[in-house]
Amino acid sequence: MKFNFVGQTYVSESVNVDAQRTVNLYPEFVESGTGKAKVVLYGTPGLTTPAFATMPQSPIRGMFANDSRLFVAAGTGLYEVFTGGNFQLLGSIANDAANSPVQMWPNGVGTQLFVVSAGYAYVYDGTSPSYAPVPFAPVPADPAINPIYPGGQINTARTGTFLDGYFIAAKYESKTFFVSDINTGTVWSALDVASKEGYPDHINSILSYQRELWLFGDQTTEVWINDGNADFPFRRQPGAFIHEGCVATFSPIGLGTNVGWLGGDAIGRSTAWIAQGYQPQRVSTHAVEQAWAGYATVVDAISWSYTDRGHIFWVLTFPTAAATWVYDLVTKMWHERTSLTSSTVGQYRARCNAYVFGKQLVGAYDSGKIYNLLATTYTDDGQPIRRIRTAPHIAEEQMRAFYHRLQLDLEVGLTSGATVSLDWSDDGGHTFNTPISKSLGSSGSYKQRVIWNRLGSSRDRVFRVTTEAQQRVALIDAYLQVTGGKA
Repeated sequence: MKFNFVGQTYVSESVNVDAQRTVNLYPEFVESGTGKAKVVLYGTPGLTTPAFATMPQSPIRGMFANDSRLFVAAGTGLYEVFTGGNFQLLGSIANDAANSPVQMWPNGVGTQLFVVSAGYAYVYDGTSPSYAPVPFAPVPADPAINPIYPGGQINTARTGTFLDGYFIAAKYESKTFFVSDINTGTVWSALDVASKEGYPDHINSILSYQRELWLFGDQTTEVWINDGNADFPFRRQPGAFIHEGCVATFSPIGLGTNVGWLGGDAIGRSTAWIAQGYQPQRVSTHAVEQAWAGYATVVDAISWSYTDRGHIFWVLTFPTAAATWVYDLVTKMWHERTSLTSSTVGQYRARCNAYVFGKQLVGAYDSGKIYNLLATTYTDDGQPIRRIRTAPHIAEEQMRAFYHRLQLDLEVGLTSGATVSLDWSDDGGHTFNTPISKSLGSSGSYKQRVIWNRLGSSRDRVFRVTTEAQQRVALIDAYLQVTGGKA
């Protein structure tokens, strides 16, 4: 019998309810409607070795591609990286203990790069990064900022963006944001300022997307547009007020035609939102939110996204928790990603990305390396990728069942020496037995069958499959021969 082996990650608050995990695998619908299965699990792409480039400073804190140019922030250095992986140091920028993400945007004529790093704003104009004179906000200075001038928050920004020729900077602990002169980040006026209007919460993040300016507060969000006013170019969009705020400064992101972010509320719940128009749609599940609730903090969450083979993936990394979650906007399913260091499972190595030179490049959180994220690479920087699928519970009204055989349906015969292991839990998903490995056959043995026999009995069984096979992985289904008991 089939037993819904394929699916997304869904570990309920009690694993006795649901203990499903999908790690370094992502579900894909078989759109033909006539395939062997309705959903298949494919292996996530790997990180090439050798790396595309290695910066002399680390970690990689941000990447931005524009007109076939790639700019990279690594440690305290701002670099330009070229098509062959060689690079040039452009100058120094601030860093902090958290190695916080760096945001970058070019102006409309391609002569300047606006950079926000560790609370400071910079302009790179072809010589070296210099402080952008973002004015002082009319509020007390954030004590976390160590201003270089006695004026308070001059030259500082919590977050920034670019829209319609203007650089835009939001200040710390403030509702205010400033705009630069047109197409330059070296000229700012204290009069070119506006405030988030709809609710008295501070701006936590800003995002420009599809010619709209999104102002994310701690508790609410509002959208502004450029109406061409000579006094101040932006005004609040009527009706574009969202009663959901943003808890993580670096989580807002453009996703296809939509905007996503990590939100929260007064009682500490964290929720992944994607706006349909100006209506937020909850895309995180109870199980995902329960996992996030167990983290020491979620305010350091970092978003990036990429498209691959018809999928739009939203990648959310939680650095303090060393966890990465990925939402697929096509299948509307979640999976997890991890990387191995030796044999230890750790945080997914990629933390930011840029598509340039015909490559999907990603930067490492733990080194100065930039990798090509590639579906035909089956390791992460030379380390195996551990792929795990924990299946749903099999429990027929708590009646004892006898498991004679499990056959795993997956692609085989691609390489020699690859294996897959099976283990299981008979206590509701709390503990698992010693794994039993099976060969995926030698190269060309496409008829190889992967079968485990005499698997004992249980009133509640959770099967788990794990593989580090360095080949294309396609888990199609699993079939059981089982006899029901009477008690």
